[in-house]
Amino acid sequence: MTTKSNLVKFTALLILISLFGAACSQPTPEEAKDIVIGPEEFGNGQEADATQPPTRTASPAPTGTSTLEPAITPSPTSTLPPLELHLSKADEYIDNLEYGLALEELNQAIAIGPNSTEAYYQRGTVYLDQNKYDEAIADFTQVVTLDDSIAKAYSGLGIAYAQTDNFDQSFIEFEKALNIDPQDPQIYINRGIAYVVNNQSGYALADFDKAIELEPENAAAYRYRGVLHTFRGENEPAIADLNQALALDPENPELYLARGNYYASVNDLEMAIDDFSEAIALFPNFVEAYYLRASSYAALNDNENAISDFRKALEMADSGDLQELIIQALKDLNAYP
Repeated sequence: MTTKSNLVKFTALLILISLFGAACSQPTPEEAKDIVIGPEEFGNGQEADATQPPTRTASPAPTGTSTLEPAITPSPTSTLPPLELHLSKADEYIDNLEYGLALEELNQAIAIGPNSTEAYYQRGTVYLDQNKYDEAIADFTQVVTLDDSIAKAYSGLGIAYAQTDNFDQSFIEFEKALNIDPQDPQIYINRGIAYVVNNQSGYALADFDKAIELEPENAAAYRYRGVLHTFRGENEPAIADLNQALALDPENPELYLARGNYYASVNDLEMAIDDFSEAIALFPNFVEAYYLRASSYAALNDNENAISDFRKALEMADSGDLQELIIQALKDLNAYP
């Protein structure tokens, strides 16, 4: 039987872009309508590790809001040399979530420039998105073998090792990244996510705080800190952070997903559905938004809309865990196959 803590953890990871997924069994029929999450058994401030992170210093530097830093800035492709042309095309495909096409471009880029750290780095990020962690580790390792001063590659290794539950090595890699570039708030965000998944919410909160200190207008940092506050049951700082994230980046569907999850956690399901709907309007293929909106409809006994959203989510889902959850939810609603 799925425990409440497993269900909470799985849904938490959806909101955290499923970076460091842990195994989660299928929900029981009763739990299918109990998907609304809260602070129970997760991030409740009782972790055994510590409540303060290791001492470190850093100073401000701008960064993006994605989990891994943008590889390149897209440029007009007609005037680019072949290597840069493939990198630019790959970046566009990544933006459009067309990872297969992106890999084709990156493989060609590496064939042309076998010592291109940018090509290996980009391909490593694609492998992460495809849950191919060994391949991601190999590519990020190749980057630091070619140039051991690239902090974002060590951060990528930190993410990849965390994906495989090798947290000791993950945190070693993050420390290497920070030793090279202690000014980068994105590294603190990435490590903070790893701490969340490793059930070290005190360290995670400190890393998100540090990211915001370094870059007060970093919407991603507010987002992740707001999600963490949600799971710790700290409602006022949670909604404050999520509202601030949306004020900074109002067209980001992931922020509406995070705030919708907050509303669901406090049982304000109508507000949750509004935010999940906004996320879908901004990104029509947002499978997690369909899944969570369907779960909210199910909790309201609106089975018609729940079944419709679960079916749409199932069409788009490429994660085995998520597919199993959706199928079980549909079975519980007597709507599968």
